[in-house]
Amino acid sequence: MIGRVTIFDVAPNVSGGEFPVKAIVGDEIRVSATIFSEGNEVIGAGVVLVDPSGVESPVHLMHEMWPGSDRWSAAITPNFVGDWQYFIEAWRDPIATWIQIANIKIPAGIDIELVFEDGARLFEE
Repeated sequence: MIGRVTIFDVAPNVSGGEFPVKAIVGDEIRVSATIFSEGNEVIGAGVVLVDPSGVESPVHLMHEMWPGSDRWSAAITPNFVGDWQYFIEAWRDPIATWIQIANIKIPAGIDIELVFEDGARLFEE
């Protein structure tokens, strides 16, 4: 399937997720994963922390650890004792993709009208 975003090699984990990761309340936990998409689209990713009662935090945006590495990370911090969970979500970012293309093609004078047309269509959506 073209356009799918893949997430794997998530850390931290203990024995492949068989046992819980342990932390102290208030300590920052660095979550990382290898995340990539087929094609040249720019992607975004985030970590959602779920408290023991099942309430999800807002998304903590992840950032590439170094450009082109496909390794992403973000920090999460549990703020009280309990069995917390986290999950990672990733998505294709059409606006960031358009900006990346525009930053290359417009200065080079390549397909300028088409780039602006694509941007206008994206804005309308």
